[in-house]
Amino acid sequence: KKEAAIGEAINRNDARRRAAEEALKAHLGINEAKKQQEESNRNYNIAVAQYAKDQNEADARARVAGELEEARQMQAVVEEQAKQEVIKARVDVARQEEEAKRLKTEYDGKIRAKA
Repeated sequence: KKEAAIGEAINRNDARRRAAEEALKAHLGINEAKKQQEESNRNYNIAVAQYAKDQNEADARARVAGELEEARQMQAVVEEQAKQEVIKARVDVARQEEEAKRLKTEYDGKIRAKA
C-alpha cells in the first residue's frame, strides 16, 4: 500500500510537471505570436511612414519643378518685353533722326530761298 501511494504520488507529480511544462510552452507560444504580431505592426508602420515620406518628397519636387518652370517662363516673357522696348526705342530714334533730317532740309531750303 505504501509503495502504491508513493507510485501514485510520483505519477501525480509527473502529471503536474508535464501539465506545467505544457502550460509554459503554450504561454511561450502566445508570447512569441504577440512578439511576431508587434514586429509585423512595426514593419507595417515603417513601410507606411516610408511611403508617406517618399510621396511628400515627390510632391515637393513636383511643386518646386513647377515653380521653377513658371519662373523660367516669366523670365522669358520679361526678356521678350525688354527686346521689344529696345526695338521700339530704336524705331523712335530712327523716326526722330528722319524728322531731324526733314527739318534740316526744310530749313536749308528756306535759307536758300531767302538767299
